[in-house]
Amino acid sequence: EGLELKGCINDVKNLSAFLVENYGYKREDMVILTDDPENTNPITQPTRENIIRAMQWLVADAQPNDALFLHYSGMPQRLPCLSGHN
Repeated sequence: EGLELKGCINDVKNLSAFLVENYGYKREDMVILTDDPENTNPITQPTRENIIRAMQWLVADAQPNDALFLHYSGMPQRLPCLSGHN
């Protein structure tokens, strides 16, 4: 209850808009995962599987001298691994 952050999703939205408006980034070139209650798309929820998929997407076509950008906003939470995969 008392640990919920109220600004993380806004940070992500604001940074995305900043990059688009000021540096010419394209929204379609971004993968944004949030646990925003308004976000009902399971592919854009920050699950372990989706985070790994997004990281693989980020580096998939990387070439020498490319600049890749990753932004995290939130508090980490460590849960016990029930599947045996670490």
